[in-house]
Amino acid sequence: MMYAPFIEDSDDMLSQLAQLQIFLTLLSSLALRATPPSETVGNMVTALLFIVPLIGVALETPLLDELSVMYANLKAAFNRLFPKCQPPPLFTLKPDDEAEPQAEGLESVKELNMAAAVALPSSEPSSASKKDQLSQVL
Repeated sequence: MMYAPFIEDSDDMLSQLAQLQIFLTLLSSLALRATPPSETVGNMVTALLFIVPLIGVALETPLLDELSVMYANLKAAFNRLFPKCQPPPLFTLKPDDEAEPQAEGLESVKELNMAAAVALPSSEPSSASKKDQLSQVL
């Protein structure tokens, strides 16, 4: 932020949070004066007015640092207990020779449609006549 009147950056952040709290208080008073006051709006205003001071406390205390240290310790303990446990891969890539062909152009789409129509079970006795009908239509 361009405007930083305090020496410490954490003090600047705290002043911005205080300004946000004042703004939300004024906005909530307008929202609660609506006719008829909604219970949902009241719950949202209450949550907003409690969240901002909690963010200020979290930023001004070493709480976030302590939580990150606790997370690292928990992760290390889990890795010691279960050394072979790894997260699943997000996706797997096939080599190019195993990759499925992509439909390019109108001719490929026609061929795919014909192959799909032939592969479907039909009530007609002859699938060759169906293939001929499809080629005439396309």
